[in-house]
Amino acid sequence: MKLTESLRNDFIASLNRLSNSINKIIDEEYYDYFQISEIHRTYIEYCKALKSVELLSDIPVNFDIKLPKLFIKLNWVGKVTTKDYFLFGKYTQRNYRFEKKAKTMLEDIKINLQLIYVYLKNNNAIHSRNNSYIDELRG
Repeated sequence: MKLTESLRNDFIASLNRLSNSINKIIDEEYYDYFQISEIHRTYIEYCKALKSVELLSDIPVNFDIKLPKLFIKLNWVGKVTTKDYFLFGKYTQRNYRFEKKAKTMLEDIKINLQLIYVYLKNNNAIHSRNNSYIDELRG
């Protein structure tokens, strides 16, 4: 598939929506398993679509980012609300281990999205391998 300007704009718009969703979850500290798994699935599908475009197939994307496992599905995640407190009569236990792993996964995705954004916005970045910001993002 060839890269057209409208396709490039569609990729950037999708990237921005995904980044906004990630930022919202991190800001609100509400790590719902289903939201996290949907973001992970969307990220993987986005990267596959990106790799299918001829000019963008050289962009280094990280497919190794794993979705954290939620072993105890009964644990509540996120900030406790007054409603939760009155419904259950006590604070339910937060799943801090899952929250930490989910936040790490989201941070890794954000870094990779920043790298993709640099490539999409800068035509020269696709062809140039001598960019210090890109090298920094690659780690």
